[in-house]
Amino acid sequence: MLLLSLGIHFACYQVQTVEVNNLKLPPNTVTSPLDQLGKVEQVGTGSVPLILLPGVPFTSAIWQGFMQRNASRYTMYAVSFAGYGDVPPYAIPEGGQYEKGIWTNAIVDGIIKFVKQNHLVKPIIVGHHLMADTYAIRAALKEPDLFGGVLVLSGQIKWPVQVPKDADGNQPPRQPTNKERESVVYKQMMPFYKTVSKSTFQANQFPATMFSENKTRGASLHMEEINSSIPVQVQYFLEYMAYDITADFSKVKAPTLFIAQGMGDFGKFLEQNRELIEKRYGTFDKGKEEIIKQYGGPEKAIATFAKPMWLDSAMDNKNIKIQVEYGKLVFGFLDHPEWFDKTVRDFVSTIKF
Repeated sequence: MLLLSLGIHFACYQVQTVEVNNLKLPPNTVTSPLDQLGKVEQVGTGSVPLILLPGVPFTSAIWQGFMQRNASRYTMYAVSFAGYGDVPPYAIPEGGQYEKGIWTNAIVDGIIKFVKQNHLVKPIIVGHHLMADTYAIRAALKEPDLFGGVLVLSGQIKWPVQVPKDADGNQPPRQPTNKERESVVYKQMMPFYKTVSKSTFQANQFPATMFSENKTRGASLHMEEINSSIPVQVQYFLEYMAYDITADFSKVKAPTLFIAQGMGDFGKFLEQNRELIEKRYGTFDKGKEEIIKQYGGPEKAIATFAKPMWLDSAMDNKNIKIQVEYGKLVFGFLDHPEWFDKTVRDFVSTIKF
């Protein structure tokens, strides 16, 4: 989704010549029923069941290498969500109804239903990147005794939303409530996304350099991202944005491991976003200066990006472990397969089945 997530607010200029409505699916779009969990691919014969969730807008294809390498160790169920790949999207509810999480709940309920119907014993649910991170946590929150554990990889966890300024024009030092989140979604984001042009939408997606250290892989993933359905992306994203799941971290009972990206090298982070920064500020150096100023100095900027924004919310729950991987990108599990395989093995070894 748009890189507003990363704390850098790029201006989105667009020239709209044809009226569009990205809050609706194209006419005559075939849709999936809400009680259907997309498409599930099963691989492997191992004794430990894993449910693999791809971050949107990706499909089960991202897990192919991992599944082939570990076919004798696990039995894996890789999901492709409605609206991606060859799976028809869910119908978009009238008015979005983002705060109700209609698509989100369909996926969470679908995961739980799949586990029960297939009699899986304490499966470990792995959620990668945007949306899949919270789907994994939500499923385990809803049925805490059903899952053996949760592993969240490169997750955003929640979308940053600014708290409304007080009467004196100051920014209160607290997290926004879900009601405040809903207000931002409906009053700001929904109108913007309704008419955003395809070129603007595509230009503000995650760049290939944030996906993978391998340029070819990064470019391929970026093309998959920018060519996905905008109405589908918008519906998923605004539901994600309307709810802060970190408020429920204290309720997490299943053993949970967050493998988080740590932006420890702020200069490298800026370099990865050079193209976007130049578009927004005119020159890279001017953009770097403005971004550092936004955070009150280079030290504060580095500290902000050196750890995930939600990390403090998870620190008080003994069931949650956090492993910050500095320098690894969104698809670090593809760039460093041996590291990821070992990380999963180590986590599985701590689970009591």
